[in-house]
Parts: sequence; structure tokens; C-alpha cells
Amino acid sequence: MPFADTSLEALRTTNADVWRHRVLSWLVGRGGRGTLWQACTELGKAKNALSGRFTELSKLGFIRDSGQRLKDPETGVSARVWEIPPVPQKPVQLSLF
Repeated sequence: MPFADTSLEALRTTNADVWRHRVLSWLVGRGGRGTLWQACTELGKAKNALSGRFTELSKLGFIRDSGQRLKDPETGVSARVWEIPPVPQKPVQLSLF
């Protein structure tokens, strides 16, 4: 029985890959900013299931700590507000002639 190429791709994609993409998409959908607890609430996952994805995305340079903190209503503890950093613009070379 032959396998569809999409099935093989799905097999090669790990659950962590899927959730990194979902977290990044979630941040994009929120204007590029959000906390772990907000993501967990909106995506329906536990903090321990998503915290590693935030760490991985940060190490890869896709997100960064904004320096802002919001209190987690469940724990009362301040939480990082993560943000998608702006994409650096390539300088435009001006012509002198």
C-alpha cells in the first residue's frame, strides 16, 4: 500500500514542531505579544506542555522577552510578556547619480 507524501511528512513532524508553530501563530494572531498563561488558556494546554515551546522559540530567535510583566490570575505571579521581534529592514542604497 503506497503512502501519501503528506502522511510521510506528518510522521516526520514531531508534536513539539506542531506546537512551536501553533504558539508562534497564536502570537502573530494577537499582534505579536502574549504570555505563557494566556497561550495556555486560549490553546487549551497546560503550562508544562507549552513552556518548552516558548523557550525553544526564544532560543531560535523567533520571540523575545519584551521586558513587560503581567500577573497570572491563577497564581498571582508575574509572567513574561513574549513578543515577536521586528524584522530588520535591509538598508536602501541610494544612488548618487
